[in-house]
Amino acid sequence: MHLQYFRSAIVLPFLCVLLLGATALPAELPPAAQEAMDRGVIAANNQEYLLAIRFFADARKIAPAAPILFFNLGLAESKIAGRELRAMTWFGAYLEASPGAANVAAVKEQIKVLDVKNQGSLSRLIRTAEDAAKQFGDAGKASLGVVAGLWARSGDIETAFQTAESFQDSHNKGWAKHCIVRAQVELGDIAGAQKTANSIQSVQHKDAALYDICLAQVNTASSKITIDITGAQKTADSIRDAHQQSFVRSYIAVAQAETGDVAGAQKTANSLRDDETVEHLWTSHLDEKSNAQKHIAYAQARSGDITGAQKTASRIRDVSHKSSAQLVIVSEQLKAGDMAGAQKTADSIQTAENKKFSQRLIDEAQESEKKITSAERVAQKAVKLAEAQTMAGDFAGAQKTAESIQDTYLKKREQRDICEAQAKAGDIAGAQKMADSFQDTSQKGWAQMEIALAQVKAGDIAGAQKTADSIQEDYIKFDAQTSIVRVQAEAGDIAGAQKTADNIQNADAKGKAQEAIVKVQAKAGDIAGAQKTVDTIQDAGRKVSAQKRITDAQAEMNDKWIVKNDKLLSKPVFLDLAAHLKSLPSDKPQEIFNGLRAAAEEIADARQVIIQILKQQAQQAAKP
Repeated sequence: MHLQYFRSAIVLPFLCVLLLGATALPAELPPAAQEAMDRGVIAANNQEYLLAIRFFADARKIAPAAPILFFNLGLAESKIAGRELRAMTWFGAYLEASPGAANVAAVKEQIKVLDVKNQGSLSRLIRTAEDAAKQFGDAGKASLGVVAGLWARSGDIETAFQTAESFQDSHNKGWAKHCIVRAQVELGDIAGAQKTANSIQSVQHKDAALYDICLAQVNTASSKITIDITGAQKTADSIRDAHQQSFVRSYIAVAQAETGDVAGAQKTANSLRDDETVEHLWTSHLDEKSNAQKHIAYAQARSGDITGAQKTASRIRDVSHKSSAQLVIVSEQLKAGDMAGAQKTADSIQTAENKKFSQRLIDEAQESEKKITSAERVAQKAVKLAEAQTMAGDFAGAQKTAESIQDTYLKKREQRDICEAQAKAGDIAGAQKMADSFQDTSQKGWAQMEIALAQVKAGDIAGAQKTADSIQEDYIKFDAQTSIVRVQAEAGDIAGAQKTADNIQNADAKGKAQEAIVKVQAKAGDIAGAQKTVDTIQDAGRKVSAQKRITDAQAEMNDKWIVKNDKLLSKPVFLDLAAHLKSLPSDKPQEIFNGLRAAAEEIADARQVIIQILKQQAQQAAKP
């Protein structure tokens, strides 16, 4: 029944046979889902596409992962003007669920067609916004600058610059180019943004553009831009306005502290002004410097440098930032067992809320301390010393301290941790020597496992296998062998992982290792490779478990697309753009422009998200 829809309901000729010969679709749907889909087919044949979409969505409630329903939804949405992005998303879900279907090439071609249609629609929308801005006369020049940014946001840099260059005065031209810079930064194109900023003649707008670039370069939360401290410092140096330069440098200092460069952060923070002149409407130089120093104190305290953290905190002039730093110091002092030091720090906190909270932390720690025996306290002190020595790379000192621990469990655990740290530091021989000194075969086995993992991460697969094979306890040996396979697979060496797994003699361990490979392959989107690995698993239970890994990964990948339609593309602008635009007030030019701008921004941003996912999908499909 469903093939009749594909043959008769689609106008584009090549789409009429998109599904013919497809190899990755289920032969049947559950009866209720099939009934709903059949109704959708009838609606589509009568060009009732909204009704068809409703029926296909009903079918998906019963069979949420059925590729045929993704495909049908894509086709139906593609027939409604303005829903190109939604259709592209459904087709993306179909390609994710059916990478081996015979119509993959045709579906990809249709996605290209829909993207071009969407770009055309977006261009017309931006032109309409541009026309609306021109109705304001000179007052609309600022809005025309925003239009330049819209063109850049849509990916049409050439038209964006044409719009900017249409201004005769440097002020409005600078504003338009600043809007372009913002769009380029949003798209992750820092190099392009810098080139645009350097072409701005207006000092005011050039500084503002460089300011935006610099903040993006140190944004540790950005998924589009790799943090670039050196680049940010260079950008900051180009800003002429001292206030803006100081502000961005404070963020550079924070980024340095958060990435572990405490010395660099301190140097940057020391260069900041700390007067109380309010700038940027919401902050002062004092606040900027204090915020940077606070983050430096955080980094120092968490790395164990309590003295350094306290020294930094003492320099913070803003009371709120200072107390926040001291609260973190109290927490770290308690973790280190320095109850007296924590109390002293807490007593110096000036804000009531942080002082109260820090005292609560101390009270809780003291209650826990009362439950610890003197012997346990001595052991814990020795453990902390050994841990500090290990972190400092003093493995000989750490081993000597560990030998003094009376508690057998803590002693064995600490010795194993030291052995692991040695191996990770590259001292494989030293770690093996220490492991050989262990009398307990279980303790020795776990230490050897950690050594083997360090070896495989260093690229010494043969050495790792040899170490794992020498483990006396079978259950640890099998776990080590499986872990070696997992580490290889996670590092991208699937062929090597498979070879290692093939050499495992124990059937259950081998199946577990193969399942680990399947998990990595499926998560990376290599469903065909994962299925091939599943087919080689001999253990029935492991095969079922591995097959579920593939099913779960496919469902997760499908959800990635479906969420876009359910959340990102569920706004009126994506469902019925024409109706949305008609709802804008016709007698208020500025509100009309704002509505057109907002719609263009939403469409442009959504398109970038979808195109990026499609690119990632294509890159994964291209892998051998």
